Amino acid sequence: MPIIMRTTFIVSLLTLSLQASAHAFPSQASECAGPTVTNDAARALIAHHVQAFVSNDLDAVMSDFTSESILITRDGTFKGLDAIRAYFAKLMKLFPLSKSKLMLDTMSNTGNLIYIVWHAETPLVTVPLASDTIVVKDGKIHQHTFIGEVNMVERREVSDR
Repeated sequence: MPIIMRTTFIVSLLTLSLQASAHAFPSQASECAGPTVTNDAARALIAHHVQAFVSNDLDAVMSDFTSESILITRDGTFKGLDAIRAYFAKLMKLFPLSKSKLMLDTMSNTGNLIYIVWHAETPLVTVPLASDTIVVKDGKIHQHTFIGEVNMVERREVSDR
C-alpha cells in the first residue's frame, strides 16, 4: 500500500505562474520617487523570469540579475551572479521540466517595487503559499526577498504484513 510521507519545511525559491498574463492588472503605473516600473514592464519581467525557470534555463534566469543583485531568503543571503546562480541551479532540481505547475495568485507593483504571492505543485514538492518582493533597477532584479512553505513529498511502498 503506498504511503505518502510529507515533511514540511521552508525552502527558498523563486517561481511564478505563466498564467500571470491571464490575471487582470491595472494598466497604469503607480507614482513613486525615482525610476518607476510600469505594470506592463513588471509583468514582462516576471513572465520572462517564470518562463526561464519552468524551462530550466539557468542562463535565461540569470539574465534577469546583475552582478550587484542580492537575493535574501530564509536559507541565507546570496550576493552577485555566482551565488544566485548556484542557488537557482539547486532549486531547479525541485521543479522538473514539463512536470511543474506554478500559479500566480497576486501581483502588484508601485514604482520599482513588485510584490507577488503564488503557489506550485511538482512531483517532488508542493508549495501552498509563497511570496516574493522584488526591487527593479534598470530593468533587472536588483534586490529580491522570498519566503514560502514547501512540502517535500516522499513516496515509499509499505508492504501489508
